[in-house]
Amino acid sequence: MSVFLQLHRQKAELKRSNAALFEFARAVSHGLQAPVRHIRLWTELLIEEDGAELSDDARMKLKKL
Repeated sequence: MSVFLQLHRQKAELKRSNAALFEFARAVSHGLQAPVRHIRLWTELLIEEDGAELSDDARMKLKKL
């Protein structure tokens, strides 16, 4: 098998692999959006409703979420 043919096949395989990796990354990203949004909303609700009872340190840590 010629070097050119090997490179051509490797390039095609790399393109397929990159496409599969891109689709996986997109699916994972999409799958994590809802849980992250829920964490953010619950954190905001906790700060809003119980923030006065939290220590300054706890409130600061929640705001970083």
